[in-house]
Amino acid sequence: MGWHASERHQYRRRREPKVELDVLVDAEPGDADADSLRDVPLSFDPLHRRYRLRGVKPGRVAVPNPKARRFPDHDPTMPLMRGD
Repeated sequence: MGWHASERHQYRRRREPKVELDVLVDAEPGDADADSLRDVPLSFDPLHRRYRLRGVKPGRVAVPNPKARRFPDHDPTMPLMRGD
């Protein structure tokens, strides 16, 4: 899965070939270290929407930055080695 940030944001971080992103991962049921997040809809009534809790754990993932600078392989001594 790629990084779904705007092109402008990807470009601003172009010096980073890999970007570390914070994620929330669903926790296993009964996990004592899990945090609670109330974001699972129970009701879609626009006047009285209700949500239930779910367990989540924080994490980090590294994803490639498609706008990262790519430098070609360059060896300034190569012409000397070839005798140019």
